[in-house]
Formats: sequence, structure tokens, C-alpha cells
Amino acid sequence: MLFRSVWREICDWVASHAPADACFLTPRGAASFTWWTGRREIVGWKNSPQDARSLVEWRRRFIDCFSRDGSFANLERSTAALGADRMRLVAERYGATHAIVPVDVPGVESLPFERLHANRGYAVYRLR
Repeated sequence: MLFRSVWREICDWVASHAPADACFLTPRGAASFTWWTGRREIVGWKNSPQDARSLVEWRRRFIDCFSRDGSFANLERSTAALGADRMRLVAERYGATHAIVPVDVPGVESLPFERLHANRGYAVYRLR
């Protein structure tokens, strides 16, 4: 229940404070982000498409956002675990303006982005 409460609080904050046209880099396990916030995200596990072409694009986004080795075998929880340069690359490639990062990801305190809000579980960053 703790996960849901801190996740829901971060989503409520995004819904109230982020620009309506913002696009987010969200953690891999993010659930119902677009539903609760009305904002776009680069890729979401539960938002997998049903047609072949879109499924290939969805998989590419997952690999770009969460994989160190180009496979689905060892995905990270957050792009932040892959470093700030990877976050910048993904943001530029897919048009992300913001990120939500779990606060327990190693190196989160040294991310070079503006931290807009945080709770016990997540922090919201402006990427550009």
C-alpha cells in the first residue's frame, strides 16, 4: 500500500503542477500514470500496443529507457540508473520534458536536472 500512496501522490502533484503538454520519462513499473495525470509518457508497460509495427516501437522505447545491454533480460527500474547522459539522450529522442525517478536509485542526488518535487518514494525533475 505504501507504493500506491507515494505513487499516487506524485501523480496528483504532476496533474496539478506540470504543463498539460509535458511528456514524462517514468519508472518501468509506473502504473496508470497517464490515467491519473493526463500527461504523456515515453513508454508504459501496461500501454503495450496490439499491432506489430507499434509493438516494435514500444519494445525499442523500453530498450532505450531501461536496458543496459539491448535486451529485456536485465531491465533497470529507472532510466536514471543508466545515468544522466542516457536520460538526456532518451529525452531528446522522444521529446520528454520531465522525469519521475525513484528516490532510492543510486546517484539520484547528483542528477544535474532541476528537482521540482519529491516525496518518500519519487522525485520529479525538469529535463529541459
